[in-house]
Amino acid sequence: MSGRFVFTYDDRAGNPRPRSRGREPSLAGWLQGQSDTLICASRHFAPVTVARRFMNDRPPPSYMATVLWLEILPALAPEPQSDLVVTPTEVAEWMRRTYGWGRASSAQEALEFLARANLARQRERDWVVALKEIASGREEVRRELVNRYLARPRGPVTAVDRREQSERRQRNREQSEQGALAQETFEIQADNDE
Repeated sequence: MSGRFVFTYDDRAGNPRPRSRGREPSLAGWLQGQSDTLICASRHFAPVTVARRFMNDRPPPSYMATVLWLEILPALAPEPQSDLVVTPTEVAEWMRRTYGWGRASSAQEALEFLARANLARQRERDWVVALKEIASGREEVRRELVNRYLARPRGPVTAVDRREQSERRQRNREQSEQGALAQETFEIQADNDE
């Protein structure tokens, strides 16, 4: 792991300063006594693991959509790579049980993100999500979701949508053929009447 982390205390969010938890040196002590900015090498954080996926701030829709796609929707799906019907409330309840945090509004924003990426479709009371493999790794999935969001692809979203579109095309083809046959029959009968 290379690079560096920059911690900046931002009072605009109304967040309190971090607690020291009785340990010194601490981030709280540094920010209180030295500066509002702390720059350190990322290698110091290599052994630190994340205790919680979400904090008290609302996550950006792109982050939420990535977590939704990689973790939440597969956990809610009855089988892998299938069409899944969910509501933002169901997603938020699952998040609260699993992560200790979850808002239906954040789930709604993430589903809207997936819809713009042509991976979900909103219906009257719920959402249909077409779970499928779009990339192999976590970072690739995140990148693919953002690329799809920016590209705004069109077309059917779910397997049901694709089947309905195919059936509609087939019916239209058959109706066109029947219309052409009826027209040919009429022309033949008209020739025979002469």
